[in-house]
Amino acid sequence: MVDNFYCEALRRAYEMEIKGKQFYEEALSRVSDPFARKALQFLIAEEEGHLDKIQRFNDHLFGKEEFDLETECRVEISERARSSLEQFMQEKLGKNLEEAKTDIEVYNAALGFEKESYLYYQDQARKESDSRLKRFFEFLEKEEVKHFELLQETIRYLSEPDYYFEDFGGWIFG
Repeated sequence: MVDNFYCEALRRAYEMEIKGKQFYEEALSRVSDPFARKALQFLIAEEEGHLDKIQRFNDHLFGKEEFDLETECRVEISERARSSLEQFMQEKLGKNLEEAKTDIEVYNAALGFEKESYLYYQDQARKESDSRLKRFFEFLEKEEVKHFELLQETIRYLSEPDYYFEDFGGWIFG
């Protein structure tokens, strides 16, 4: 937990990531499809990673910790998703259509949450004069784009599971 924030924008970013984590934890309790659950577990871990980065970056701005923006702000979500879900995606999953409708509703709500986060980080990056903060918000903005894309692909899977195994070659995160 962060006691003191370097700026209001970082405080709000931290709160948004907490809300995102809570949202995905709640969504996890409502989703039945094993693939959809795995994707939500991945997103929960992503939000936890963002919370950690925001806290460490905040500490860095106060001179308490080293934080290499070049290393820390690389967007490599595809590789993280691949290692997290690769074994799971090798199996073709059956799907109950009624469950899919409920799962898709949860994922559509998640799309809205990710879009709101993206727009906030985009706005902060555009307004920020401190190059360190600007770069950090640009990193978070790109992460939210990747999350949005992951959610869109999950919706596509839930709507058309055969798509991944016939048209897309069995791997959606590469």
